[in-house]
Amino acid sequence: MWTWVPICVRLISNNDVHAVSGIQVDFQHNGTSTSLWLTVSPVPVSTLDEYELYVASGDTIDEQTVVWISARYHSHHALTKNEKFRSFLSQFLTNGFSLFPHNSVTSHEPEVSLLALQPKDRGANRTTLGSRLQFGSAASQAEIVITSYPFSFTNPVLFSNFQSHGFINYADIDNGAPLAYLSDTRYLENMAGGMVQLTDFSSIGLVIGNLRKRNGDGDLTLVCGWHLLADYLPKIFGSDAISDTPIVLESRTDTIPVFPIVVGNSTSRSWGTCTYVSSVLATNYHVLKPYIEATDSSATCTIYVHGSKKIHLSVEDNIITPFPELDLSFIFLSPSHLAALGKVRDLKPSSSDVNSTAYSVGYGLFFSQRQTAPLLAKGHISALSSLPFTIDESPIETMIVTSAPCWNGSSGGALVDSENNLVGIICSNAQVRIPEVAGTTTGRTEKLCTFCMCLPIALVLRSLESCKALMSPQLNPDIAKLWTLSAIHKDVIESGPKL
Repeated sequence: MWTWVPICVRLISNNDVHAVSGIQVDFQHNGTSTSLWLTVSPVPVSTLDEYELYVASGDTIDEQTVVWISARYHSHHALTKNEKFRSFLSQFLTNGFSLFPHNSVTSHEPEVSLLALQPKDRGANRTTLGSRLQFGSAASQAEIVITSYPFSFTNPVLFSNFQSHGFINYADIDNGAPLAYLSDTRYLENMAGGMVQLTDFSSIGLVIGNLRKRNGDGDLTLVCGWHLLADYLPKIFGSDAISDTPIVLESRTDTIPVFPIVVGNSTSRSWGTCTYVSSVLATNYHVLKPYIEATDSSATCTIYVHGSKKIHLSVEDNIITPFPELDLSFIFLSPSHLAALGKVRDLKPSSSDVNSTAYSVGYGLFFSQRQTAPLLAKGHISALSSLPFTIDESPIETMIVTSAPCWNGSSGGALVDSENNLVGIICSNAQVRIPEVAGTTTGRTEKLCTFCMCLPIALVLRSLESCKALMSPQLNPDIAKLWTLSAIHKDVIESGPKL
């Protein structure tokens, strides 16, 4: 039987200090018990001996006193020696990401290590009562709770057993079970090593750190799954410490027909997402623009189908942008390419309501050829606008604003509701000015990943209808104004009657 309690760890050298979270793990088997502290270290193994270690937890912390127990190393294990995990991590580190707190210690590719610690003094007081440790796994959009000791140099009493809530956005799968996860849970200082659980209290792993895009596009919390950590449990707790690794649940993204689309030439590459809608692929014009407007014969446009298949667009495929004002393009695949796409589920279109739950599904923030699933993120419908498609038609939904997170690369992805009905196509994030101190003018802006404008499915289908009918109706000019965020109303100032 396994039990656990959260812990706080300090690593102190003559020139440096670090703090992380972790867990005390007790393993009972055949009448014997082994108790050790586990954490994820940002410090390279080669310099670990330079640090003094101190641990506080449970019985050693109260409102008046924090007793720090001197610790020593039992063993350390480099998670990055696992080739599949190293490959997964490298796709971020070589594409504009940094991993914190690890890259606060080194500017080179970081070494991620699992540390097992024990007291220097065998008689030291340690927490003996813990919660049952149940090993589990999760699929995209599972709700999680992280228990950690953030800001532990500031106030380890106030922030002890701190609970952070969020969702799994991506699971990196190896032979049916997840090696690592990405979560939209906000990473807090000193959270590395924190316990990650589902709402049923089963644990899916430990926090590694914060993957942050260096250009400011966004960040996600990186979690190592027990499928990865299970390789080291027998080395730490003995050969009997082998638990059954549960198979990952089916991800809801498996049934959402979105595909990464990569546009490139001999000198550059960009990517986005396309969504299957009524036998065609819908995406944004700005995703395809480098390919459509290319004068270089080396320009390519490749759609990555789930698995190892690729579709290279050619002159046999037809790209139509019916209304440039909408930033909406349709890819009509040739019969052979449509067959290569395979059997694809056509999602049921659905309208939306303000405050209803929505999910963004797309290949935002990062993409590599080994990526098997899109990021899925939860939010709500924040605003909704309806206008006639042409001036003599009835109003339809013409813009959706959602708080479901979207990033560079999400463009052209799907916005779905709780039933996986297709609500819209992701288009763009809001870009706003950063507030400035009076007297300064820098003009700096930032993108808001939780303020995303989407093309409602009714607008997409009406545009597609005009393409298939080979018609070019006059788009309501107010829709074009709306998509430039220009006002289409009149301001009227009420004034009192003249005497």
